Amino acid sequence: MTHADLVSPPVDPVPTSLHGIQIESFDSLNSLDPLASLAAGHSVDALGDTIAELASRLHAATYELLVLLRAFDARQGWNNGFRSCAHWLQWRTGIDLGAAREKVRVAHALADLPLLSAAMSRESPAASSRTPRCGR
Repeated sequence: MTHADLVSPPVDPVPTSLHGIQIESFDSLNSLDPLASLAAGHSVDALGDTIAELASRLHAATYELLVLLRAFDARQGWNNGFRSCAHWLQWRTGIDLGAAREKVRVAHALADLPLLSAAMSRESPAASSRTPRCGR
C-alpha cells in the first residue's frame, strides 16, 4: 500500500442510473432536481400512493431507531469515550447534536407512553386505502 492509497480515498464510479432511470450525463445527475425524472410519466394518484408508502416505511424505521437507541443508551453502548448517547449518535450518524439529544429524549419518553409507542409501532395503511377528506 502506498502513501497515496492512505491519503486519497477510493473514488466511487459515477452512477449511470438512479432508481432504474438511465442518467445520460454527469450534468443531469447534478441538475437542480435530479429526482424530477422519477415523477415524470406517473399519475398524481400513483405519486401520492408512493409518497404514503415511503412515509409509512420512514415512520416504522423511526420507531425502530428510537427503540434501539433507548436500549443502546440503557446499556451505555456510548460509554467508550463519548460524553453521552447523544454525542455518540452525533458522531456515528452525523446529525446535529440538538437533534441527537431530542431523539434520545423521545426514545426514553416512549417507555412511559405506551399508547403512543403502540401507535408508532404499527405501520399506517397506504394512502390509497384511505378515504380522501376533501375532493379536488
